[in-house]
Amino acid sequence: MLDPERSKTLIKVGRAEDIARRIAQHRYDGQKAAVPEPLVPIRAYGTEGRDLRATERMFHELLDAAGHENTRREKRARNKNEVGKEWFINNTTFLDKIAKALQLRALFAKD
Repeated sequence: MLDPERSKTLIKVGRAEDIARRIAQHRYDGQKAAVPEPLVPIRAYGTEGRDLRATERMFHELLDAAGHENTRREKRARNKNEVGKEWFINNTTFLDKIAKALQLRALFAKD
């Protein structure tokens, strides 16, 4: 945990049509997938048919705006593959608040 006092750690926020398959991909090929920490699923939200990319983009924008960016992130030129762009220093409480604001439905929650 990077910030135990506020229960903040690196949390991956991404999108997937098939969550189990996506997690398996990361576990199998973590080096290419830029996985700085072992993956432990803690949340999954449903978009209720809304566009996954747009929802993910807004989720990321809200995390960035709140200052939850990954300080380990290697920023590169636009449209280039960035290491760690889906990882944020965060906690589950804040994730749940964003999900509520975006009207997402919790499919899985583990604390």
